[in-house]
Amino acid sequence: MMTITLTLNEIVTIVIAVAVVVMLGYLIKLLKTLTETAQRTNKILADAEIMSRIAADKTEKLEGVADDLVEGIGIVSGLIKGNQSYTKALTNVVNSIAGIKSILSDKDSGKKSSKNAKK
Repeated sequence: MMTITLTLNEIVTIVIAVAVVVMLGYLIKLLKTLTETAQRTNKILADAEIMSRIAADKTEKLEGVADDLVEGIGIVSGLIKGNQSYTKALTNVVNSIAGIKSILSDKDSGKKSSKNAKK
């Protein structure tokens, strides 16, 4: 029969080698998970960028419509006082309503395009 003799130094070296192999396995798994997380984060950030761009566009359009609406209301109140022409007041009110309608229709088309983008 054969006897195998190991010194304490050899046992410690074997244990350290096994620990290093196990740690490498965990490190590989961690890097794979980290890569997947980074890819998902990039997708989320791209979606957030699209949403902020849409919100900024809507805000700019809404500012213009609000200005037109305020001007139209001012003209209507001036008309009541007899200071402005009826045609100009009516034109501004119609333009304001058209602006609001275009924002609402853009909002609906934005929902449709975001649904199509998700597919």
